[in-house]
Amino acid sequence: MRYIKTTIILLYSLIVSAQDISPTEVTVTESFTPTIPEAYKIKEITDFLDTTKLDKTQEYNFIEKMVYANYKSRPLVSAKITKENLSDLYQYRISLGFGSQYTTESNVLFNSLRESNYSYGALLSHLNNNFKIDEKEAGKSANSIHLYGKKIGEQHILMGTLEYDRKNAYSYGHVDNMNSFSESSLDNPFIYTRLSISAVSKELGPDQLKYSTSCFVSDLNDRAENRVHFNASVSKDISGYPLNIDLEIDHYSHSNGITESLSYYGKNLQTFTLSPSISLNKFDIDFDLGFGIDYESDGALDIFPLIVAKKDVVDDILSVSFGVQDDKYRNTYKTLSDLNPYIHAMGINQSIDPMFDTVQDLRITEIKEIFFEISNVLGPQEFFKGGMSIGYVENLPSFQNNYFSDVNRFLVHYNDVWQVHADLNYNWQLNNLIGIHINAEYYDWYDSFMSKSDDFLLPHKENIQLDGSVSINLQEKIKLYPSISFLSGREVLDANMICLLYTSDAADEGLGVDLGG
Repeated sequence: MRYIKTTIILLYSLIVSAQDISPTEVTVTESFTPTIPEAYKIKEITDFLDTTKLDKTQEYNFIEKMVYANYKSRPLVSAKITKENLSDLYQYRISLGFGSQYTTESNVLFNSLRESNYSYGALLSHLNNNFKIDEKEAGKSANSIHLYGKKIGEQHILMGTLEYDRKNAYSYGHVDNMNSFSESSLDNPFIYTRLSISAVSKELGPDQLKYSTSCFVSDLNDRAENRVHFNASVSKDISGYPLNIDLEIDHYSHSNGITESLSYYGKNLQTFTLSPSISLNKFDIDFDLGFGIDYESDGALDIFPLIVAKKDVVDDILSVSFGVQDDKYRNTYKTLSDLNPYIHAMGINQSIDPMFDTVQDLRITEIKEIFFEISNVLGPQEFFKGGMSIGYVENLPSFQNNYFSDVNRFLVHYNDVWQVHADLNYNWQLNNLIGIHINAEYYDWYDSFMSKSDDFLLPHKENIQLDGSVSINLQEKIKLYPSISFLSGREVLDANMICLLYTSDAADEGLGVDLGG
C-alpha cells in the first residue's frame, strides 16, 4: 500500500493603506558644493587573517589479541668477556751474590699466588763482609727475616707483620795492644724484633667514615729497649669539608736491669701526639689547615700550626706546594744504631763496658720549617720532583768517636741549629730496556740564622748525598742495576775539642764525669 502525503497551502492578501505626510518647507542658509576626495592606495598587499585552527587530536584504543605460532626461536647465547691476562707470579725467588773481602749476599722470597681475599709471604736476607784493617777484624753482617699476611674482608683490610733483624759491626780499638780483647768482645750486635698489626677501612664514599690504624710492639737486644706504639688516622667529610684527625701514642721503656737503672739516659718515656686538620679549596688552591699537639710524660707540651697549600698550575702536569710544618721524633738506641752501627751503651750490645763508653744520650729531635716543592711530568715516562726547606732543628744528632775509650766506638752529640735542605728526585724510563733514576740531597747548618761561628762544627755529617742508578732489562730474563753513591767529606773534632764537648754536655745535665787524664 502506498502512502501519499498532501500539503494544502492557503494564500491570502492584506490590503495596506499608505501614510499621509504633509509638505515641509526647507530654507537653505549656505550653498552646498559637492566634492569627490582624491583616491590613494593604503597597502600594496592584501592581508588575510585566518582564525581557523586544525584539531590534531586523535583517539585510539588498544586491542589485545594473542597470536599463536608454531615457530620456536633459537635461545640467545650469552656474551663472554675475557679479562686481561695478568703477569705470572713466582712463588719462590732466590738470589745469590759474591764479592771481594769474602762478601756474601743472599735473598730468599716466598709468597702466595693470587687469591681474592688473602695473601702471605716471607723474605729472608743475608749479608756478610769479613773486611779487615791492619789484619784486624772490621767487617759487618746483617741478617733479617720478614713475615707478612693480609686478609681482605667486606669492610676492612687486616695486615700483620713479624720482623727480626740482627746486625753486627766489628772494629778494632784505639790502643796498640789489642791482644787483651777477644774477637767476640769487639762484636757490636743489635738484635731487633717487631710485631705489628694494622687495619684499613674500605669505605670510599665522601660521607663515609674512613680510618687507618696500626700498632706494634718491639724489643732491642733482650729488653734493653722496648717500645709500644699505636697510631690512628680518621677522616670524614663534614658539610663538604674533609676533616682529618691523626693520633699517635708511644711508650718507651728499658727493663733488662742495667739500662733501667740509668735514671736519666735510660728513663722510661711516654709521648702523645694529636693532629687535627681540615681540607678546603680557595682561590683555586687546595689547603690543609691544622695544628699539632705534642705532649711528653716529663712535662713538655708543644703546639705548632700546620699549613700546606697546593696549586695545580697545569692539571696532572705541573704542581707546586708550600707551607709550614713540624716534625718530631725520639732518638732511640734503634734509630741511632741504624744511623751508626758503631755506637755502644751499657747493657745494650757488648760485654766490654769501659769507663765513659757506657752512656748514650736519648733526646727528642724537633724540626720546624717552611718548605716549597715542585713536581713536573716532563714526558710520558719522565718525572721530576724537587724542593727546598728552611727551619730550626732542636737536638740534631751527630756522632763523635770516643777517644777516651779503649775500643773504637761512637757517642751521640746534639746541637740546636738552623737547617737548609734541598732535594731532587728524577726518573726517566727511556724505553722498555733502559731507565734512569737519580736522587740527590743537600744540607747546610748554621748555629744562628744564616751565619756560622768560627768554631761551629757538626762532626761526621755530610752535606751532599747522591744516588744514581740505571735499570737495564734484557728481554725480561736478565736485569742489571748498576748504581753509584756519593757522600761529601765529613769533618771531625780533635781530642781537645772532644774533651770540651763532653765536659760541657755533662755540666749541662748535672752529671759527674771523669774524663780520665
